[in-house]
Amino acid sequence: MGTGGRASPQALERALAALLGRAPLSARSRKVFADHQSDNRFLWSFPRDWLPAPDDPAPLAALLSADLPDEIRRRWSDAPMIHVGFDGAARAGGADIRKLYLELPVTGDSSLAYLAVKCGARGDLHRYDALSDPAALLRDLALPAPFSAAAGALARASGDCLRVAEDGTGRLSIDIGLADLDPDAGLSAMLATLVAAVNPAALPPACWPSHVALGRDRGGEVFVTLYGWPSEDCP
Repeated sequence: MGTGGRASPQALERALAALLGRAPLSARSRKVFADHQSDNRFLWSFPRDWLPAPDDPAPLAALLSADLPDEIRRRWSDAPMIHVGFDGAARAGGADIRKLYLELPVTGDSSLAYLAVKCGARGDLHRYDALSDPAALLRDLALPAPFSAAAGALARASGDCLRVAEDGTGRLSIDIGLADLDPDAGLSAMLATLVAAVNPAALPPACWPSHVALGRDRGGEVFVTLYGWPSEDCP
């Protein structure tokens, strides 16, 4: 299952379920750019112990056509949870992307929370590090003023933030956890401001997301991604 061309996320989900012997947890997301947005995005999550041989990444790597970097292989058995992502091409002529994520325990010796790789692509690692204070990262992102203010307010309210960077590129973003927040009117307004600041034509979320990612992609383009929404219950 390579990354080029068009593919079916449903087929990938069925293949994962067949490998695991049960259906993984499924969630959707929406990624918003200034001139377009993508809804054909899925994330499947499961305990590593569900794999037929939990310490052997080969069957899952083969299913995803993934050439795993050495660091992914070294940290494989440290990950209690595995996540597989599907990002459908949002622009004409684009390619679908699959990603493999290791969810790692954050310790006093390491802030690394996730390690991810694009399957069948360049193989650059994406690193997700827990942040105690997101202020410096928000300054480094140099986001437009309304966007930056709303992002800072949500980050302070959350207290659950990750720094996301991709090796070898200028990709830099912040991931803000929202699942533990009570979505009152003020927080909902901040989230709507984030979306409108990137793309005024994009609809604000109809349901409260589990988390939001925002920043700049490898080309420097500003984006915001809402995870856990849309879904069947919240189109």
